Amino acid sequence: MRYCRWSLPYLIVGQSVGVALLALGTGSAFAATITVAPGGSIQSAIDRAVTGDTVVVPAGDYSGGVRVTRAITLRGQPGAKLHATTPGTGVGVEIYQSGTTVSGLYLDSFNMGIAPAGLSPLNNVTVRNNHSYYSQYHVWINGANWQVIGNEFERVRWWNGWGDADYTRMFGTGHVFRGNYLHGTNFSGTDLAPLSGSDYAHTDGIQYYGTNGEVLQDCVIENTYPAPDGARHE
Repeated sequence: MRYCRWSLPYLIVGQSVGVALLALGTGSAFAATITVAPGGSIQSAIDRAVTGDTVVVPAGDYSGGVRVTRAITLRGQPGAKLHATTPGTGVGVEIYQSGTTVSGLYLDSFNMGIAPAGLSPLNNVTVRNNHSYYSQYHVWINGANWQVIGNEFERVRWWNGWGDADYTRMFGTGHVFRGNYLHGTNFSGTDLAPLSGSDYAHTDGIQYYGTNGEVLQDCVIENTYPAPDGARHE
C-alpha cells in the first residue's frame, strides 16, 4: 500500500476512488521509513526523504559522509559504518535542518563526526547512541536544545594541524549532554602531534569559547565519562 502525505488542515476528496481523507493539523500524516538497499547510497535515500521520515542504514561499510538536508531521523542498524573517503577529511553526518535525529551510526576517521552545516546554529537536534572514532572533533553542538545522549566518542586526532582537537565543541543554550563516553586518545603518541614542529594540540572533552560573542548557558552535562589513554577500536 502506498502512503499519503498532506500538510494543510483541509478535507481532501479522492473522487476517482471514492475516498475522503480528513487531515487534521500539519506535517506528514504518514511518515515513511526508507531503508537503504544493500550496496545502495545513503545520500540517495536521504534525498528521497521528506520532513518526518526515517532513513534506516543497514549493517555494512559505506564510503564517505552524508548531508542531512531535511528534518528526518537517520538511524543506523548495528554494524552500519561510515568511513571517511580520505582519513581526516569531511564530516560524517552534516546536519542542515533543526529537528534532525542521528542515531546508531559508527563514524570512522572524519575531520568532524557530526556537525551542523557551516557550524551554524540549529535547534532540537538529537544525537544518540552513535560511535565516532578518530575524528578531530567528534560532535560540534551549536544552537538550542540539542540532546546528545549515550554516544561513544573514541580517540581524537589532530588531522589538519590547526584549531586543536576536541571530543566536543559546545555553544548555545538548553543542551543535554548525558551518558557519553569520551576516551582512547593516545596523548604520548601521534594522535595530537603537529604536522611539523613540536607544538602538540590542546585537547578538551568539552570545549567552549566566547571570543566572538558565543554563549553557553542553561545546559545539563551529566553521567559523562572521560577516560585516559588507551584506544579501543572495533
